[in-house]
Amino acid sequence: MGRNDIRPSPALKACLAARSYRREVILLTETRLNPVYQTFRMLLSLGYEHVVLLSLPDRCARSNELWPRLSCVWSSQQLASNTKYLLDRVAFLARAARLGYGVFMLDSDVLLFHDPYVHLWAPPLANLTLVAMLDAIGWLNCRVVYVRNARPDGPVAYMLAEVVDRLERWRPLSYGCWHPGELAARLLWEEAHHRALRTGGTGGINANHYMQLEDVPWPSHLLAGARNWSHAKAQVFTGLLRVPNTRGEWPEDLGGQFYPPTRGPNSQQWMDILREDVLPLWPDPEDPLQADAGANISERIGYLPHYLAERYTDGGALGYWNPALARTTGHAPVVLAHFVHVPGGATNKLTVKMASNNWDWDVAHAVHPKRGVFFASTHIVPVPDVLGYSQAVLDRDWATEQEFASAAMALLRVATETGRAVSWPALRCNVSWLGGAANNQLPLRMPHRHVIPYATADKGIADLRCLWVGYLQYGCQAWRWHFAGGLLAPEYDHLLLLLRRNGSAVDAAGAANLNALGLRQPTTDTVGDATTHPSIIDGSSNEVAEVPPELLRPPASAAAWDVETLGTALMARHGGPGAGMQVLLQPGSEAALTMGVPVTVAAAVSGAIAAAKASAAAVAVAAATAAAGGGAAGPLRPQVLLLSEVPVLMERLGPRHELFKAMVSGPDRSTTSCEWVATGRPYRRARTRRQRRRAAR
Repeated sequence: MGRNDIRPSPALKACLAARSYRREVILLTETRLNPVYQTFRMLLSLGYEHVVLLSLPDRCARSNELWPRLSCVWSSQQLASNTKYLLDRVAFLARAARLGYGVFMLDSDVLLFHDPYVHLWAPPLANLTLVAMLDAIGWLNCRVVYVRNARPDGPVAYMLAEVVDRLERWRPLSYGCWHPGELAARLLWEEAHHRALRTGGTGGINANHYMQLEDVPWPSHLLAGARNWSHAKAQVFTGLLRVPNTRGEWPEDLGGQFYPPTRGPNSQQWMDILREDVLPLWPDPEDPLQADAGANISERIGYLPHYLAERYTDGGALGYWNPALARTTGHAPVVLAHFVHVPGGATNKLTVKMASNNWDWDVAHAVHPKRGVFFASTHIVPVPDVLGYSQAVLDRDWATEQEFASAAMALLRVATETGRAVSWPALRCNVSWLGGAANNQLPLRMPHRHVIPYATADKGIADLRCLWVGYLQYGCQAWRWHFAGGLLAPEYDHLLLLLRRNGSAVDAAGAANLNALGLRQPTTDTVGDATTHPSIIDGSSNEVAEVPPELLRPPASAAAWDVETLGTALMARHGGPGAGMQVLLQPGSEAALTMGVPVTVAAAVSGAIAAAKASAAAVAVAAATAAAGGGAAGPLRPQVLLLSEVPVLMERLGPRHELFKAMVSGPDRSTTSCEWVATGRPYRRARTRRQRRRAAR
């Protein structure tokens, strides 16, 4: 056991004593240091340092070295569930609450705009033992939970401990686990649960069936200056919690006996851990003789009102989370924001933080000193070569979504064949098909499920742009050997800032900031390597080059470019294949990359390698010709290459694009897939009621 292992009772008690303030502690849980450091930085800006990071041993070793100001711990508790990492935090919460500490448990995908304790300790929440964020379907969202003044033998401690216990002992027969898909069967299932729980309700079970609802006013100091904010009140659900008791009765129509009669080793260890903390346990909920004792102990719980914790669709999508847009207050009219239901899926939680100007790039660089701060970064190529559109193209008033999508796809296709990461274009949010002039003020009126609004801190709503859902999947950004990835608009803007800087990625103001925070600064370095990127990051014109319009027009007598031919021409003129294609040029790459893959994938690999070698050969010929004529050794490869027009391309896909499709339908079918690149379908729009009726006929 290491010194940061909080599984032993003395270690947990020592951790809580050292890191708490007035017996309060904030718990963060994360394995990725950059996201959790962003949250810790925000907590520090509010004056809160009583924070513990719960992670893994290797992550703690790295974190304690990089930012010792943030205490990092881990747990060696044995858990069989594949959710052990997430259960560790619930175990911490249960044990710390039993030891008499107030614990505010947060995910790293939150924003804190105001002091949460001011509201947690004021009416209507002041007399509640546990409060949590309300999930959209009326259940508890376990990502934002606050517990205080809990009895060690009370129902709140039992409820938290039972989450861990259940997933080790569980036979999956509880409500929702075997939820029938057919309507008639589902209704019977729900009716049986309502009878067993004596709710007196119908339909799905949610907060309305077991809690009381109260309307409360929206705090006036949060509303101050919030332009066009539509809420004047919020709702609070509260309820009385007791330790349940089965009295030995398990309804057969709900699955019968819930737990096996004998505990397994992990479940028994969990109970032993709780006893090691030397505190009384709650009445046994499986012993009918202790039913009365459990009924006599109660604590009040509740759900946080929306002004204290809201989802992305409540305020973030409307622009209120972005201080550059809500300039009158500088912050949202809410205390805490949680990235629930963001466009494109959960992997976009960090994207929304960046796009809403709640991202500290200096902190990111401290975690990634080689400047690998982009989603497309790798340890080999921390700063990718990029292909994008010129500002004139980006500023177009795109008449239709299809016109924009076609331009984005054309850029992607050329980027893929040149080994460059694509700079995903962000269109103006006030184009007609996104809401027009309605998006020149808050609240934003765009189709929120299909775009993420973005504005730089200096320009605000005057330069409001939208990140389009087609390329928001993580797989549309992530690098792999057959696809150089992509940069979203906030990342691309930061890359341009890096290209204007000399030396360290952290400027003087950022360095002073990191010194004050006690966060180790990255060492001064240059971007790239002389073998792959010979130019120097000094802001010179070599770093950003624009392709003239005449060079993007199709060859004589052709109506459109073959994308492979255009890619070869661009590489020959601008320093060869981008860094994202270099792996294909390594000796023995074909044998290594085709080992054990399907025949169709092997053929696609061979085609991509042949194309890469042909492009490299063309560059070599151009360089040799220039040298023979007494010219320079060859063209430098700019970090950023911009197209001044949307290229007109033939339908035939290039070899690397075909390789991408082959990989994501086979060995690469994972979180690194990108549906739009593979299929051309960016998303499935929600059907209208009329369309659903027609489909049912």
